[in-house]
Amino acid sequence: MNRALTIVELLLALALLSVLTVAGVSWARLALRAGFDTADTLAWESAAHATLDLISDDLTTGDIALQGAAGGPRVEVTPTELRIRARLAASGSEPLVRIYRLDPESQTLDRIEVGGAGRADRSLRGRLLLGNIRTFGRTIDPDFRTLTVTITNVAGRTESRTYFLR
Repeated sequence: MNRALTIVELLLALALLSVLTVAGVSWARLALRAGFDTADTLAWESAAHATLDLISDDLTTGDIALQGAAGGPRVEVTPTELRIRARLAASGSEPLVRIYRLDPESQTLDRIEVGGAGRADRSLRGRLLLGNIRTFGRTIDPDFRTLTVTITNVAGRTESRTYFLR
């Protein structure tokens, strides 16, 4: 006896296949989105750690003679930036100052180098470090001689480090 699918059975089979296909595609999109979110988070954390490492390098590799040099403190926190006098120029006339500044409009954290060459034009070189930054917190504790830097991105992820000042 030859038995074939009726039109109703065929339509039910197609409907079931469509539901399974939609569920599979939805699950795949969700898994893909989670993977991209994880990759973005890891990339931001890596860049934030690299930025904190740059600040650490600037704090630990400065000239010893700069400690007693005239011209203000070696590390300065202003309402808009963190300034680190990194090293004296070869001519000894003007120190190299590294400025870490948050631009609230573009939500980027930049590192700007000023001076260091003793030239009249005071060379200014900038570099974008991080994007999608909500806050760039920096505080100096004079009692314990520490600098604490906290970076928070727009998603609320925070990276922080405390440095001992020499």
